[in-house]
Amino acid sequence: MSSTTPTRAEIPASDKWDLTHLFVDVTKWQEDFAWVQKTYPRLKEWKGKVGESAKSLADLLEFEKTIDLKLERLYHFASLQLAEDSANTEYLARIGQLQNLLTKIGEASAFVVPEIQAIDDERFAKFMADPALEARVLRLEAQVKALRETLKTAVQMDRVYSLRTANGQPESCLSWRSTDASVAKAEVSLGKCDDGDSGPRSWKIGPAQHY
Repeated sequence: MSSTTPTRAEIPASDKWDLTHLFVDVTKWQEDFAWVQKTYPRLKEWKGKVGESAKSLADLLEFEKTIDLKLERLYHFASLQLAEDSANTEYLARIGQLQNLLTKIGEASAFVVPEIQAIDDERFAKFMADPALEARVLRLEAQVKALRETLKTAVQMDRVYSLRTANGQPESCLSWRSTDASVAKAEVSLGKCDDGDSGPRSWKIGPAQHY
């Protein structure tokens, strides 16, 4: 007895994914794609201003959330279609379009995490107490905690010291090896450390030197 694998066209609709819960048709997908493509460049409005105020940070996070929700639906629809037929050129093209857009958005938003992580502890604590950021406290605290753990691990592994000069006076600071752009641009205070030469002092990890 021989059997053949049915084509997708031969499979009953009741046994297929119902993608209309995401988009009624491809035209609606294209409309949302075009909206994201047109809207994401607004990210530059916050560049250099993320730490200005709790409201500025809250507005940025709300904007990112709106973009992310759109992207999530766009990606689910495109990836599920491709899973249906990985040889379909239309589906492949749609995934390619989306991947290119995601790359551009990633580049445009590269400043966000470093600027959040560069907010000093005292200012950050005030931001967290502001009603504008009430719904985002856990996420922001998790981001900063994750960065600090990453930096501590990097410092323990490399123990690389460098000198930073301000007004001609050398100031000891830590540097570390990193290929992660978001970590490399960050600057976070780690409290008191002893470099073995000048004794305990307050240390701040700043932009990394690449090796």
